[in-house]
Amino acid sequence: MTAASAGDDKPPASDDAAIKAVVAHFAKNGVSLAKEKEGNYWVVTDPKGDGYDVLVAWRTFPTKATEEEMQTELKMINLGFLLNAPARVAMSKPGLRSADLVNKPPPLDQVPVVAKLEKLFKEYKPQNRKSNPARFLTASSECSLLAAHQRPNVFMAEKSSGRISDEDRCSAKSNSLKA
Repeated sequence: MTAASAGDDKPPASDDAAIKAVVAHFAKNGVSLAKEKEGNYWVVTDPKGDGYDVLVAWRTFPTKATEEEMQTELKMINLGFLLNAPARVAMSKPGLRSADLVNKPPPLDQVPVVAKLEKLFKEYKPQNRKSNPARFLTASSECSLLAAHQRPNVFMAEKSSGRISDEDRCSAKSNSLKA
C-alpha cells in the first residue's frame, strides 16, 4: 500500500481532496493553514505564532485501506502521526519552526493552536464519499436489487435524479424477459 505524504521525497498531489476537506474544516473552526511554496509541510497562517511557525504534514490512504493497514504504514515513518481512519487521512503531530535563530520557540504544550489542531483533526468526520446503492432500495424490491447489481452506476444515477422508480425498472425488466 502506498500513501501520499508530506514528508517524503515525492510530494502528495496538490489537489488532494481529503487533505483539502480537513483543512477546510480547520478554517471553519478558526485555524487557517497554507501549503508551503517550497517543501511539503502545511503552515498555520491564522492564528500566527509570535516568532515561530506551526507546521503539520499529511498522509492520505486508498479507499480500500483498512485501519490496521493505515496504522502499519504510519509506524514506518519517523514522524508521529494522528490517524483519522474514516477520512483516510493522517496528520503529523504539530511541530514548531523558529522564524529566527536567536529566539527559541515556546514548548508545544504552551501553544494553544497545537491542541486545537489535534482536537479538530480528531473530531473531523468526512462527508459521505460515495453513495451507497442500498439506500435507494426497498426491502421488497427484488428487481431493484438485480438492477442495482447489474448496472450500479446507471441505476444509482437514475434513482438519485428521480428519473426512474423501482416499479419502472421492474416493469422494464419484466417486459424484456417476456420478449
